[in-house]
Amino acid sequence: MTKQYVYSLCVSAAKESGEEPLSWCLFRQVWADFCQNVVIQLPRSDLCALFQQNQKTVAKMRNLPEG
Repeated sequence: MTKQYVYSLCVSAAKESGEEPLSWCLFRQVWADFCQNVVIQLPRSDLCALFQQNQKTVAKMRNLPEG
């Protein structure tokens, strides 16, 4: 889930309960203040350990001289 998606869920919940939803700016500030340990996973960061190790190995091999 992205922060934008979580924000849309909060806006929907606030509207359903008759409350005024937070602005996007205030939502981000509250997130930064109170949810520091909750991070949004970057694309492709869910790869298995073996695949990540193989990626690192291939990257190192690219820097080796040919021949």
